Parts: sequence; structure tokens; C-alpha cells
Amino acid sequence: MRRILPALYIVMLFSILLAWRYMLAPEMVGFGRSVMAVVFFVSNIFFSRNIDYFASDVETAPLIHAWSLSVEEQFYLVFPIIAAIWVARGWSLIYMVASLTVISFALAEWASKTHPAFDFYYLPTRAWELGVGAMVALAPWHRLRLGQGVHEAASIAGLSAIVLSVAFLDRNIPFPGVFALAPVIGAALVIGFAHPDTFCGRLLGVDPLVRVGLLSYSAYLWHQPLFAFARLGLLSTPSKWLLLLIGGVALCLAYVSWRYVESPCRDKRLTPTRPLAFGAVAAGLALCLFGIAMHHYAGVPGRYSPGISAIAAGLDYRIPRFAECLGDFDHVVAPDEACEYHPQLPSHIAIWGDSHSASIAGALAAGLAEQGASLKQFNLAACPPIRGVHIFLSERPNTCNVYNDKVFSYISDHAELKTIILYARWPTYMDGNGYDNGEGGRSGRSGHRAALPATEGAEFVDDPRRVEAVGALLRANVEKLLSIGRNVVVVYPTPEIGCLVPRCMAQRRLTGRDGPVSVSYAFFQDRTFTFRDQIDRFPDRPNLLRVKPEAVFCNRPLAGRCIAESDEAPLYYDDNHLNDAGASLLTRLIVAELRRKGWL
Repeated sequence: MRRILPALYIVMLFSILLAWRYMLAPEMVGFGRSVMAVVFFVSNIFFSRNIDYFASDVETAPLIHAWSLSVEEQFYLVFPIIAAIWVARGWSLIYMVASLTVISFALAEWASKTHPAFDFYYLPTRAWELGVGAMVALAPWHRLRLGQGVHEAASIAGLSAIVLSVAFLDRNIPFPGVFALAPVIGAALVIGFAHPDTFCGRLLGVDPLVRVGLLSYSAYLWHQPLFAFARLGLLSTPSKWLLLLIGGVALCLAYVSWRYVESPCRDKRLTPTRPLAFGAVAAGLALCLFGIAMHHYAGVPGRYSPGISAIAAGLDYRIPRFAECLGDFDHVVAPDEACEYHPQLPSHIAIWGDSHSASIAGALAAGLAEQGASLKQFNLAACPPIRGVHIFLSERPNTCNVYNDKVFSYISDHAELKTIILYARWPTYMDGNGYDNGEGGRSGRSGHRAALPATEGAEFVDDPRRVEAVGALLRANVEKLLSIGRNVVVVYPTPEIGCLVPRCMAQRRLTGRDGPVSVSYAFFQDRTFTFRDQIDRFPDRPNLLRVKPEAVFCNRPLAGRCIAESDEAPLYYDDNHLNDAGASLLTRLIVAELRRKGWL
């Protein structure tokens, strides 16, 4: 309590003040829930269900870093209970710790490939890291009469492992599995062997590094809120120089926090236990009341004008029939259970793709119904409609391949599905890169959703042959559909924006910036080149239709730009998924093209 809570609550109060200024009403509701989760030390569970730690939205979550404190506190709660039971039976404590550490590590390595979100956030797969520290503390070092050379070598090896981990471990590496051994074991070696008379001991004992160590906890608390609110205020990714400046500010605030909050609260003479406990309970209660108020008052939209509040409400948009129709890797909607709109109509059409296709399905169904056609919806999030691929760094990566095979079999067995529409966030799967709009807006991360041939492993993600291989599979899938007598519609990529469109619109109006939210058409062309290059190699056929969303989103009304809003309303509900207005705009184009071909 003395170490963690006082400084944490000060940072949370600071975050609340900035959130009131920079967060829109829907965001304040989520922020309030995160405040309560942090107070009860379950933020790791909360964030695992609401935010992908390696996605772009994590950069604007002020308290996301508190997940690690929750894991730590959960360990402190569970470990003494298990240890007390174990010792009461007369068993060796260090053997218990070693056994649980090995089990936790094995679980983490398995989960890193099958359940990466659980692996990253939850105590069972994180406990081994803390268990290694406990083993270092419990180990009978005094019985080991090791020479100076052993201490020197072990401590240097440990410090080297930490430095190499910082240099080479990145967000594309499954963590915390086997790759986490290097920093964890490295830290254990430094703690166990870097005595004051070793080289590493002297190096780490220099005054500047000691001072940084003293400030480390407070600096950890301050850095994420500062970076998050800088991004919220700027509506773009801060420059490297600005990030360095913010990092310096974080260190300054960390010193103030350490000097006037953390240190006095750790000193029992300056801060007696009873007043500190009372203050902690009162502060925690006040923070929880804030979270409850944000939920009850819907984030207090009255802070802004009605027009801005209406735009901000776009952040709450949800794809129609989302839970029912859009499967994910944890819950796949089987093709024979797929959603169907107006099945009584004489003409039958299917849309096959990922969440992008799900985002337009409702609007498309309405447009098709006016033309006497029904719609069958085959959707799996983060899975392009390409047979023979699996997805890099996704949970249950082979699920996509299996699902697409089942969809194709269903289509083959149901001749009434005469027209098949293929639509997805194609550039993500083809290039495997996050999006950068060239104007400070970024989303996604490199390699996260890259498509790979099902016959290749994760190491193939950086192979220069990957794009050609995936492109060949895409063309083969189109060819196969054509060969069984289906009309095929390939919907080309929709412009990605690089920021949450309702947020960008609202903030532009709050700050008096002119012009609608839009992105460069040239950057859009560059972003989509790989997909267009691959699909355009497929020759034109009478029963093949290409629909290009740029016809309605780009160069009208702004030359050289692709719009993200129209008539003071957003066309997207996030940075890449269309809302009902955007979906209506695109589906009118699709229906018009289908009519032109005589397929309606």
C-alpha cells in the first residue's frame, strides 16, 4: 500500500483532470470504467477485454500501463495463501515456487501461440516472471561459495541479456513465452550475482543510475498518461522530439512525485499507518464514484455543444447484428448458421469477408432488398476471403483457413447463391503493415494481421515471396468461384483514415481547424498498390465485377483527397470501418454496379 497506492492515485487524479478536457463523452465512459478497474486491481482483466495492447488504440489509453500493477497485486494476494498451505504441510517453499514457476512458464509458452491476449494480461501466464524473482530471494546464496570470476561472468551475462532484449524484442514477437526468458533470467542473474565488487555492481551503482532507479516507479506511472493525452490533444502521432520532451517532463514529475508523495508515504514516522490507510480508502472510494458518475451520466456530453456531442456519439456506433453475425477466432459463426437478410426474395447474393464486409452488410441488404435480392453474410473478423491462408500473430491462426474452406463448400453446395461479393481490409493482409496516412495519423502495427500461406510458418512473414504467394491464392479463389458458375464481385479497398474519425471531427471543431477530415489520395493509392497489383493481374471475365470505393470516397468533393465525413456526419466509426452513413454510400455504388451488369 505504501509503495503503490499514493503515487498511483495522484497520477489517476491528474489523468481525470486531463480526461475532462481532452476526452469525448463515449471515451469518458470507458475511462471511468478503467479507473474503477485500476482501483480494484483488475485492470489487466478489463483491458484484456477492451483493448489490444499492441494496437493503435492503446496509445490513447491513459491507464493501460496499470495492468502490470494488477498482476503484481494479484500475485501478492494469491502467493502467500498458497505458500502458507504448502509450508503448513512441511514441504519446502523453494520447491513449491520452482514447481509453480515451471508450470506457469509452460502455460505462457503454450498460450503465446494460441491465446496471446490471455498470455499477455493474466496472472497464470505472468506468475513465472515473479516466481523467478521469488526463487532468487529464497535461494540459499550464502551456501554457494562461488569465486569472483563466476560472479563477474554471471552478472555480465545477465546485463547483456537485458540490453539485447531491449534492442531486439519487439511487438511482433509472441510474449511472454520463451522469448521472455532473456530479460527475466538476465534480471535474476544481475540481482543474484552483481555484487558491489563486480563490474556490473559498480556500473549499476553509479549515482545517476541509482537516482533513475529511485524514480523508476513514479516515472512508470507518469509516462503513459502524458503520452496518451499528447496524442489525444494533437490528433496525430507526436514527433520523436516531442516524445523526448514529454519523456523529460515525465522524469521531472516523477521526481516531484517521488520526493513529495512516494518517499513520505513510505516513511512510517512521517505517515502513520492508520491515517494512510484511511486516506487510501477515501481516495479509492472517490475514484470509484467518479467512474460510476461517468457511466451514469454517459460521460457528461453536456461539456460540449450539441453538434460536437452528436459527432462524438459516433464513437458508440456498433455494426448492426454485430454479436449475431460477425464471428471471431473465439466464436466462429458456421456457414450454415450465417445471418441471412430477406431470404424470401427470389435472387440470392452472399458477401464474404472480414469485419469490413460485416460493417456494410446491413446497408447492403437494405439496398439489395429494394432490387428483390436477399443477402447471406459470411464474416470472420481478421480473416480475408482467401482460401489457403492463415493469419500471423492471431489467436488460433489456422481458424481462418478452416473457416474459408467451409464457406467455399457451402457456396458450392448452394447453387442459389449466384453472386458472391468479396470485401475485406485487403492492404492489412497483403502488406502486413500498420497504416500511416503521412499526416501524423497511424493505426495498426507491422505484421500483426499479415496473411500467410497455410503451408508456411510464422517465419515466412518477412519472406519477399509472401505477397506473391498470397496474391496467387487470392486469384485462385476468384478463379475457383468463377469455375463453379458464380458471379464474383471484388470490392477494392476503402480508404483508411489513420485516426478515430468521430474524435478527429469533434476535435477539429473544438480547436477551430478548417476543412473536413480526409486523407491524401496519393497515400491511399500507395497503401493499396500491393492488393491492386495482385488482383489486377486477374483477367477480366464476363462474370467478374470490380467495384472501387474510391469512386465515391476520393476526389469528390475534394480533389486529391479521400473524405471521412459528409454533411457534418462521420462516414466511419473508427479509423477504418464504415458506419451506417459510409456503408450506405458504398453499397449504393455496389448495387448500381450490380444493376449495370444485369445481375439484379
